[in-house]
Amino acid sequence: MRKFFTTFLFLTVILLVKAQDFTVDFLSYKVIDVSQKTVEVTGIEHDESLYGVAAVPATVTYEGMEYTVTGLADGAFYMEVWIKSVTLPETLLKIGSNALAYTAVDEIDIPEGVEYIGEDAFAGTKITGITIPPKIESLSAGLFFDCYYLKDVNLPDGLKAIGDGAFGHCFDLAGIAIPHGVTTIGYGAFFLCESLASIAIPESITSIGERAFHACENITEIKIPQSVKSIGAGAFSDCDKLETVSLPEGITEIADELFIRCVSLRNVNIPESVTSVGDYAFRECAKISEIELPANVSSLGKQAFYECANLVNVTLPEGLPVIEGYTFYKCRNLYNINIPSTVTSIGSYAFASCGSLPEITIPGSVKSIGNNAFDNSWGSSALRKISLSEGIETIGNEAFAGCEKLSEVVIPGSVKSIGNNAFDNRWDSSELRKISLSEGIETIGDEAFAGCEKLSEVVIPGSVTSIGDAAFSSTGISKVTLLPEVSIAIGAGAFDVASEDLTVYVHSNLLEEYRLSEVFADCVVEGLPASVKFPSLAESLVARDGALNNPSGLDITVYDAAGTVVYKGNDVLVKQPAGVYIVRSGSVAMKLVLR
Repeated sequence: MRKFFTTFLFLTVILLVKAQDFTVDFLSYKVIDVSQKTVEVTGIEHDESLYGVAAVPATVTYEGMEYTVTGLADGAFYMEVWIKSVTLPETLLKIGSNALAYTAVDEIDIPEGVEYIGEDAFAGTKITGITIPPKIESLSAGLFFDCYYLKDVNLPDGLKAIGDGAFGHCFDLAGIAIPHGVTTIGYGAFFLCESLASIAIPESITSIGERAFHACENITEIKIPQSVKSIGAGAFSDCDKLETVSLPEGITEIADELFIRCVSLRNVNIPESVTSVGDYAFRECAKISEIELPANVSSLGKQAFYECANLVNVTLPEGLPVIEGYTFYKCRNLYNINIPSTVTSIGSYAFASCGSLPEITIPGSVKSIGNNAFDNSWGSSALRKISLSEGIETIGNEAFAGCEKLSEVVIPGSVKSIGNNAFDNRWDSSELRKISLSEGIETIGDEAFAGCEKLSEVVIPGSVTSIGDAAFSSTGISKVTLLPEVSIAIGAGAFDVASEDLTVYVHSNLLEEYRLSEVFADCVVEGLPASVKFPSLAESLVARDGALNNPSGLDITVYDAAGTVVYKGNDVLVKQPAGVYIVRSGSVAMKLVLR
């Protein structure tokens, strides 16, 4: 037994010695399997006698032992820029990551027995053509990245996946046949393949990664098979010549930036299965003229149709909750669009610079109209009519600025605040002649109606508590009626109008105060005419369809028959069980019966 262990230890020492790295004929090796006597090449010494050629032998002998060369190690020839030609033995099974990356190699034959090729193995080489051996099932990430001169690629029938950036920056690659059986195309797989004019995506593909075909500027048409279930963000972004895309039924998402800056895109079908359209999805697709979003779409991303300059008709589905900021910004030819009754907010600049839009109806479901939502201050506006429904609560800053063709605006009582410059038209000739401000409005912002030169009269409802600086400046107003019973905050130059004989009518108890006010220093301040009628509580509140209807959004307190407070607030619709109620608003009370 002692003799056995002595022999075992001796042999172990010998084998460990044999396992050391060694160099033969300028090539460095590492033993990878002592028992099988296999090695891989780990590097090369630069010698002028090699004349730019790296010849990897099938076998190598070191210290009397012959080894079979089965692999190129990771980075074996990495950035050995003097290497112009490499020969590989038929014994080779593996080519490691970055093995030949950024050499000057312009031609290479990969032995058929190779089973594995690592990431970036041929990145940055000058190869013009390549045949991938049959045992390779996946093209590793970055395999041919930066292979600017690569034109011809033969892929094996057994291939299952094309990895991230596999052909990224292959500027000369004009075409490629993807074998049936490939299931995934990775992130940036064909990124910036500028010469790629056509590509057939087989029925086996289930996913296309982010930016897979980004900036493939010569592709004109892409047919995506029904097998595809997911397409990543920006997959076809910046495809300048792409005109037609067929998206598969079953896909649920149009990802962020999917077609951004596809400036030639004219036709794209959006399948019924789609539920969301991502941010920037069609931004700057200047030739799309019509979009119909399926009924199931419940999410429409910001800037989704930003600067789609030729977009004329858009159909938005019921169920859409929000129109995000800049969604249709600079859609200069947009003529028809509906706002579904499910939308609760319209974001900033959502329809700004949509100069061809002639009219818009905003339903009461919308609570806020964002800043600059319909702003046309930077160009002409065709907007002649806006219908603002009861239920809207805020109109943002510059929401309708520059809409010079508007002739009449009715603002419902549900609106509590009108933002700064909301209807400002100081830079254009305004057609606005009449504004109706309903009871319930509380604040009118700075320069809200500035420059509306044809506006001749305005009635400020009793609910208003503040009027901003220059709110009605540079208008043609000659008559202002202030209905509030108490003094309100009125900003400097609020009524700095063109008329030299502006008359302001106010409550008799405010006459002295307002006559002394600097705001009205150049105005005639008179008491309210007897003809002025104030809306009664009965006119503002009715019982209908089993609910208290409060369309003006008055602040009310509701008591049941026992005198208990059952509601306090300003909701437009107040549902309560059938019965007799007392409703009070300020010092006024009335009885209502709900049936």
